Amino acid sequence: MRTVQFKHDIGDTVKVRDIGMAGRVDALSLDSNGELYRVVYWNDGNRNQVWMYDWELEPASRTNGGAK
Repeated sequence: MRTVQFKHDIGDTVKVRDIGMAGRVDALSLDSNGELYRVVYWNDGNRNQVWMYDWELEPASRTNGGAK
């Protein structure tokens, strides 16, 4: 058995790098390419729920309302 340490946890607020939007991690997964995080975020009035790799995310800044 293998234990995986994810960089973000369920419920963490993260920032989607390419669009600069804050989102919340709602699921974790591991596939052959690495750790995946399902992130829920709102953009232009639309709710998005997308699987992303860690390199597409960064921790949300506490000064911008992000919480851990």
